Amino acid sequence: MNDLPAKPSSGALAERYEHAETVYSVLGSTARRGPWKPPEAMRTVSLLGSIVLDYRDADLPLGVTEVDCAVFLGSVEIIVPSDIDVELTGSVLLGSVETKSGNGPHNWLRRARERLVGEEHEPDEDYERPLLSVDCSGVMGSVEVKLR
Repeated sequence: MNDLPAKPSSGALAERYEHAETVYSVLGSTARRGPWKPPEAMRTVSLLGSIVLDYRDADLPLGVTEVDCAVFLGSVEIIVPSDIDVELTGSVLLGSVETKSGNGPHNWLRRARERLVGEEHEPDEDYERPLLSVDCSGVMGSVEVKLR
């Protein structure tokens, strides 16, 4: 176990989202649809509301785009096209975190191993695709990723 990299500290996580765009939904709904340019790091906070992030027409850059979802009696729905890899982590107490997949290949596991364990692979066409990394937390809410 000593050969594994250290887990990022909470300070490192806070630093990562220090300049992140935050999307709130309190007793209502918020959506990002159509052509839009997502930031590299985004936070969503849903309190008795719903948030929809539709990446099908978004200008998603190559590399990793991170979304941190916090749900409290609310929901976050993320829609992605099949040519984007998705990494979904986290859990919601008394709620759900799920992926409804489409037909496209999703090779996020290889990238996760590379980042967490240090395994390296030769770059190939999979590395030319964007990776949407979604981390979830909350109580009595739901986070759903739909691959279309």
